[in-house]
Amino acid sequence: MALKQIDHGTVDYHVMVQLRNEILRKPLGLTLGKHELDKEKDDILIAAYEDDKMLGCCILSPVDNSTLRLRQMAVQGNLQG
Repeated sequence: MALKQIDHGTVDYHVMVQLRNEILRKPLGLTLGKHELDKEKDDILIAAYEDDKMLGCCILSPVDNSTLRLRQMAVQGNLQG
C-alpha cells in the first residue's frame, strides 16, 4: 500500500470526493457542496492506494502552527473492520 498527497481539484481529488460521499455522506443522506470543497484548498489531502486503486483517504486540517485535525477519513467498505 502506498500513501500519496493529493492536490485539490485534480482527478485524484475527485476520486477522493466520490469515496467520501459514498462512505461518509450518502448513508446519512448528505452530500459535499462546492462551498465545503472550496474550504479544503489549504488542507493536506492524503490517499492510500494499492496499484492505482484508492483504498482510503483522509484530510488533515491545520488548527494552529503545531496542530492538525484529522477529518473525513474514509475506507472502501470491503476493507473496513
